[in-house]
Amino acid sequence: MDINTIGNKWNDFLDSDVEPYFEVVYENRKERLPETKKIIERFIEGKSDINIFYEEIKNAVAKKVILEGKHIRKTVWGANRFKGIIFFKILMESYQVDEITELHFKLREDIKLPNDIDSAKDKINDFVGWVNNFICATGDEKIRRITKPSYATFLISIFWIMQGLKEFPGFWTYSEKIFKQTDYYKPSNSNGENYKQFYKFNLDLLQLIKNKSKDSRITLQKLEGFFYYLGELHIFY
Repeated sequence: MDINTIGNKWNDFLDSDVEPYFEVVYENRKERLPETKKIIERFIEGKSDINIFYEEIKNAVAKKVILEGKHIRKTVWGANRFKGIIFFKILMESYQVDEITELHFKLREDIKLPNDIDSAKDKINDFVGWVNNFICATGDEKIRRITKPSYATFLISIFWIMQGLKEFPGFWTYSEKIFKQTDYYKPSNSNGENYKQFYKFNLDLLQLIKNKSKDSRITLQKLEGFFYYLGELHIFY
């Protein structure tokens, strides 16, 4: 699918009832940013262990934003389902004591903010490799069925966003689905490489929409609502 085909739907999104509701989500997320940032900083600095970190993050993402008129309840971070907190929960509950310690240090290192896209790619590959080894080692078919490497990519990218990083997109469900319909997606065994492709797609789409709308205020975070709109209507898949 051509990127222009996607960009041409931007005005439809602005005319929809989705756009103003996402503004509410963004404002609430902005209010929670200092709290989530401090939680992650304490963990990275070694001031809390992974068990405390898990509980604090779980509570931080649990807040709901009720979107009047749409009969849906949108979470502030959108990270409470299988790709996010439940996935984190599975990792926590499936590891033994020694492995939990290893997970603590691995996660603490990889959620540190990347310097550039290649650094982001390396961090994602590092964590996904760890998760893949975990999935293989458990031998649990249920875990194999309900966990995917892309969940690890989502979790790491969302932790970056929770620290206020605006230069990298979150690997959200709908944005991933749209991305995989485009020529930008070249299937790779490297989740980090897939994320790098996804990053390029987001930047090019962002620039395309800015050029079309002449609105320089559009951000990668704004595209999140756009992808949600396209995904809810199943426009491209």
